[in-house]
Amino acid sequence: MRTLKATLSRLLIVGLTVSLLTACKKYDEGPGISFRSKKARIENTWVIEQALLGGVDSTQYYAVEGTEFSFNKGGDATGIQIRTNGIYFDTTNYTGNWELHEKNEAFALILTDAITQEIDTNWWWIRRLKNQEFWLEEEGSSNSQSEYIKLKQKGD
Repeated sequence: MRTLKATLSRLLIVGLTVSLLTACKKYDEGPGISFRSKKARIENTWVIEQALLGGVDSTQYYAVEGTEFSFNKGGDATGIQIRTNGIYFDTTNYTGNWELHEKNEAFALILTDAITQEIDTNWWWIRRLKNQEFWLEEEGSSNSQSEYIKLKQKGD
C-alpha cells in the first residue's frame, strides 16, 4: 500500500512539474523555460539570419554582412544596417533605445538615423527569445506588409 501511495505521489509531482513547465512558455516559438531574464537575453549584438517581408524571403537585401544591432543594459540600442538591391549598397547608422511592453511580449525599438536625424519607431511581437536567437514579427497595417525577422547572436 505504501509503495502504491509513493508511486502515485511521484507521478502527481512529475505531472504537475511537466504542466507547469509547459505553461511557462511565454513566446510562440519558445523557449519553454529560461533561467535568464528577458532583458538579459535581449542584451546582445545581433545579426539578421532571415528576413521575410509580406511572406517573401528578403534576407539577401537586409542580411548583408556588416548589418548588426546591439541592445545594451539600460535600454541603449545601436545599429548598422547595410541594404542592397543587387547594384548598390545603402548603409545607415542608428542610435536609440529599446523597451519591453505588453507583459514582455512586445519589443519597441526607437532608432534615430545618424545622418538625417529621422526617428523610426517599430513595435515587434517577440516570437522566440533565447540567448542566441531572437525572432520578431511586426504585423502589417493597411499601409504596410507584415515583417518577420530572425536574429541570431553575432559570432554564431
